[in-house]
Amino acid sequence: MNTKAARRRAGYFSATCVLAAVLQLSSLPAFAQANAPANAQITSRLDQVTKMLAGAASRDANAVWDAKTEIEELPYPTRGDRKLARRLNTTALEKFKADQMADSAADFEKARRADPSDQEIANNYGYMLYRTGKLTEAEAQLRYTLALAPARAVAWANLAEVFGAQGEVQRSADAFVVSHRFSRNPDTTRQYIEKFAASTTDSAGLKQGAAQALSRLFPAAGANGTAAAAQPLASTAAERNSAAQTEMAAGATVAAANRAPPPATDAAKAAPVSLANPFARLLSQLPNPEVAALFQAASKGNAGTREELLRLANGGNARAQHAVAMIYNQGLGVEVNHELANTWYRKSAEAGFVLAQASLAWNQHNGIGTAVDPALAFENYRRAAEQGHPYAMNNLAVMYFRGVGTRPDVKASFDWFMRAAEAGLARGAHNVASQLENGTGQPADPRKAFAYYLSAATSGFAQSQYKVGHAYEYGWGGSQDKAAAAEWYKKAALQGLEPAKDALKRLGVSDF
Repeated sequence: MNTKAARRRAGYFSATCVLAAVLQLSSLPAFAQANAPANAQITSRLDQVTKMLAGAASRDANAVWDAKTEIEELPYPTRGDRKLARRLNTTALEKFKADQMADSAADFEKARRADPSDQEIANNYGYMLYRTGKLTEAEAQLRYTLALAPARAVAWANLAEVFGAQGEVQRSADAFVVSHRFSRNPDTTRQYIEKFAASTTDSAGLKQGAAQALSRLFPAAGANGTAAAAQPLASTAAERNSAAQTEMAAGATVAAANRAPPPATDAAKAAPVSLANPFARLLSQLPNPEVAALFQAASKGNAGTREELLRLANGGNARAQHAVAMIYNQGLGVEVNHELANTWYRKSAEAGFVLAQASLAWNQHNGIGTAVDPALAFENYRRAAEQGHPYAMNNLAVMYFRGVGTRPDVKASFDWFMRAAEAGLARGAHNVASQLENGTGQPADPRKAFAYYLSAATSGFAQSQYKVGHAYEYGWGGSQDKAAAAEWYKKAALQGLEPAKDALKRLGVSDF
């Protein structure tokens, strides 16, 4: 193994410790390997990494962004013995530097088993596998890295190297492009890719992959080399599932869920308060509340109540039609049947039932049980949004922003994000804050943006917690407060948000 070449290749990642930077380029442990301790927690994340790769292959930046957001909002693997793992990591690094590869690998393996949630440790282990030519294992490790930290540009760059070494030119180019999109220093990342494209010693696959990536990132017309603009956050499957669990709840539960915690500070008074359950107000106004109790029993496998729901649905009860659709969509006491679910969603949506309109739009937008149809999804989101459905408002705004299923309209996008925020949706408040911060469609207003971020952060929204920490660290929401910044970064880091962990390291907080 040529460790000198490895150090030279990774030099752009660190100005202080080249070896550590090289190792941090790579991957966390391959979760498919034997005895990995958190399979159930990581499977959904790995599925979304596959979607990110598919989005990159189809050059769909929105698909990559949405899958990244999905990962960041899924449960994060439980921590292990962090101190033991870090001690083993240190010895493994020392042995790697001394070219004691077998002993280094053994210590890395012990370290990752001690704490499979530690990204840095498994990054180091993955890079070592790559440098010793174990490309299949290295790819799996890198996928695991991205399952924990989907916006980690260095992991995408290393995955590009692995693909190139495997002769997969197109996939190498795709990964290089994503690495550049997520890079916090795109000019340096461009130089890194250019180095591979001009190389006379690296594999032909890697050289060609880098060259293709450069032609896509910087076509002949020229590109300015800046990172892609921040995208608004569309609703995720986690949020959709949470809504599905509450939207058929009994009235008493709805009333209780509508109580929200007070804002953390007076600054949040400048923004609508994000609610613990932003659907509560809408649910309390729905007709036929008796259907909720029937649904709850049917979803637990009660065949009698399921038959009663079907009887009501066949009789034209729109809420019962939606309930039957949910049963088949989620496989509650029956086999999952998305096509049949959509049949019932359509009946209910055509009758004007708001929950069905939003649910049908979700399936049409994501191709669940039906062909992907952005235009139909847009129309159903619009109908549901006009009736007050919070996440339909947010997703309608995202479609306006991106010009998906409709023409781009930044003003309409902001207006619908604002309505979602006023309905208590944390994601809507976050998106309002993002547009206010960046001056998208209206003048930039950092202090007002901070208020919206703080409202969403107080309700537990991780991306907003990170932004509040950032605001306190740099003072754009008021005076600087590094201690407050660290506390908000910790909240986001505990939910697995990678930029928050990086920020804590920057502030000297090492236990994340």
